[in-house]
Amino acid sequence: NLDNVWPQLADPYYDQGSRYSVPYVTYTTGIGWRIDLADSADIEGQANPWDVFWNEKYTGVIGMLDSFTDVIPVALFHNGVADPSQATEAELTAAGDALVELIDLVDIRYRIHGSYSGLPEGIYAIHQAWSGDLINSQYYWPGGVDEGTTRYVWPAKGEGSTTKGAISSDTMTVLKGSER
Repeated sequence: NLDNVWPQLADPYYDQGSRYSVPYVTYTTGIGWRIDLADSADIEGQANPWDVFWNEKYTGVIGMLDSFTDVIPVALFHNGVADPSQATEAELTAAGDALVELIDLVDIRYRIHGSYSGLPEGIYAIHQAWSGDLINSQYYWPGGVDEGTTRYVWPAKGEGSTTKGAISSDTMTVLKGSER
């Protein structure tokens, strides 16, 4: 039933003609934060919201996903590259340097569960987030803490933003010889 999916997902670069996989969910990768621990003005309405990851104001309380396919585009967007899929070798090298810089600059933490559990627990004020993880963070809030303090922005839709954000999809496959 690939007639009902976006053309980019019906014929993705990693599986030309969708011979082996089909998309089952799409999501955005953006920025999650707690308004009681971070200043929303440092993210919302900024020309490049991704720059917040390089803001020393958040040293020790900022994190990114530990997924290279999600983190490298953030550094590319930070460096002004409009389309990560078209990045040159020099732009990728500069993105790598920018990510390494974060270790000493803001004591960045790379955790896969930082957005859905680290934000509710108050470990992070700001964390790179998949949209679905931030939605599900409501189940990780400790009692007595207001989960209404969570915010999310996909920079491409942020007011005043001149940068893009990533849209991704998870896929599934069914083996030809499988019983179910």
